[in-house]
Amino acid sequence: MAEGNNKLKLVNSKGRLMRIELPELKLGEGIDKLIPYISKESLKKLEEFYEELRKDGLTEDNIKDKYKGSLLPLAYIINMDLHKATRADCRNINAWISNSKYQYYRRETLRIALKKVFRFWKKTGSHNPKVVWDVVRPRNEKKPKPQKPKLMIKTNEEAEIIVNYNNNNRDKCYMALKWNTAGRPVEIRTAKFKQIYMYNGSLIIDLDTAKESGDTDDRKLKLIFALPYYHRWKQEYKEIFNVTNDKDLEDMYIFRVFPKYNKINSNKNQPVCEATYSNLFREIGKEHDIPGFTPKIWRKWAISRWERLKIPHAIIKKMSGHSKNSRAIEHYSFHDEEECYTEMDRIEGMEEKKDIVQERPPILICKRCSNASKSSEESCSSCGFPLTEKEMIKQQFKRDNDMEELKKSMREEMEAMYMKLINEKLSNTVK
Repeated sequence: MAEGNNKLKLVNSKGRLMRIELPELKLGEGIDKLIPYISKESLKKLEEFYEELRKDGLTEDNIKDKYKGSLLPLAYIINMDLHKATRADCRNINAWISNSKYQYYRRETLRIALKKVFRFWKKTGSHNPKVVWDVVRPRNEKKPKPQKPKLMIKTNEEAEIIVNYNNNNRDKCYMALKWNTAGRPVEIRTAKFKQIYMYNGSLIIDLDTAKESGDTDDRKLKLIFALPYYHRWKQEYKEIFNVTNDKDLEDMYIFRVFPKYNKINSNKNQPVCEATYSNLFREIGKEHDIPGFTPKIWRKWAISRWERLKIPHAIIKKMSGHSKNSRAIEHYSFHDEEECYTEMDRIEGMEEKKDIVQERPPILICKRCSNASKSSEESCSSCGFPLTEKEMIKQQFKRDNDMEELKKSMREEMEAMYMKLINEKLSNTVK
């Protein structure tokens, strides 16, 4: 895991050498492999801290990613009870973090987790206790500057090309949902069907903000770009996982592992792991020549698009789950030279005058057969695929009702057949 510490020798306050190297984790092994090396008392103290985080509203995935994934390695390397660590021990832990080959943000996550758990144990509220005063970033460890990507996706049309690269409806829905909502990877990956519901004729997704420093309220966003992708995946989901009605879906994760790829855990209601989508984005990046393409970059492009549409920053912060006083939005927006030129022309009154043309009904392109239809049409005249949100929902309800009617008629036929057989058997018995 963390390399680069093989020359480092540190001794804890108990006189024992600290474990500098973390054990290698094989494919499928989690951070829980470290638990046998940590004392029961230390694990109990850590569990008390996790329970406090749950009371504060943190999700299990957030606790696992940010705190368990940080504190278990630190409890392992210190080679003693973590909650009994002295100021010198914490200084040694900080030296181990600083000398590791972890990236900047991972090192900061380790330091933040260590300081927070000691604030809980020492009951100092929002102030760091003396024991972690030396857990700070070295001066020579600079925060990396955000780099502008070599390629940017700006419009829904460009986003559709990326989304449709996927060969299954689940991954198409995941990417479309991220583009539609600019949600954090963990917020979309761990979303459940009950978070998507109908309100005033539109489908709404209620996202749980995963970041502690983000907006404390849940965010409710309309499904527009992601709507057709969501309906297709939902229909396929029912068939794959043998779900009969929408009520049974409510507590299920939207994005689960396909049974054919995971026969052991296929029946468990567990979300797809983070690595699945990290690898997917890497693959798409290679195919479309997008260096460093990640789920986070996809979120940043979605936020940049909102900026281009002149949405106020206060609204963007609310939509993207940032707190009102957050400055992180500055690192989430990318714009190129052409946009600067256009805006400078606009403020100087040098906008290009466009020829006034007679307004004609816009043409809608069917997503299934690619044939053109007029905007007045609710569904495609060639294949019947819905062209509007209203028609899509209407057709979905019709399919659900037809399915219920079919099941009802089949049930009645089966009952009539059984009654006929029973009556024949009884009549033969009487004779």
